[in-house]
Amino acid sequence: MLADVAAGTSPSIPDLPIIRTRQEGEQRATFFELFFDLVYVFAVTQLSHHLLDDISWAAAAETTFMLVALYWAWNYTTWMTNWFDPDTVPVRLVLVFVMAASLLMAVAIPEGFGEYALLFACGYSGLQVGRNAFVVAVTPRGRFNQNFRQILAWSLISAPLWVAAASSTPRRGAGFCGWRPLGSTSPGRSPPTGSRARAPRR
Repeated sequence: MLADVAAGTSPSIPDLPIIRTRQEGEQRATFFELFFDLVYVFAVTQLSHHLLDDISWAAAAETTFMLVALYWAWNYTTWMTNWFDPDTVPVRLVLVFVMAASLLMAVAIPEGFGEYALLFACGYSGLQVGRNAFVVAVTPRGRFNQNFRQILAWSLISAPLWVAAASSTPRRGAGFCGWRPLGSTSPGRSPPTGSRARAPRR
């Protein structure tokens, strides 16, 4: 069934104003979609720095885990935009929400298994639930809607597991969903490596 939908031949695709029109020939990505991809380029850059800071098997495992999470977030969103037109206002607003959540994930990557673990988990769970809930809400009952209802169900089931696992990670001075102002230091935390104390002026 999914193969038929992917090929654009299934009659189950709803006829809505926000659905892409199927045309013969190549379908180019919109400017907004390319801008969306830039967020994930930044996230991959963050992953590379995370591994470079600690080249070990443990860091490699952490990097791989976060890479898989980023891939699924990107993959399911691009799959959605295969059907929904990013040039329409509702779809664009959903993509802005997904980009914001993805950016929070990218910011959290350096401490994704530390004090920003909850921020990473909340960003991932939020974008998966929010995006799939939108599709379920705007499409009528049918095979297409059922596919996204199943994906939404898995997202809702897995979200508490993500948050619970992240909550068990030791954190220092974390606020809501692991967020606190960037650049602030937690009590007892030493300055970043490589920072130099300025000598008092005479």
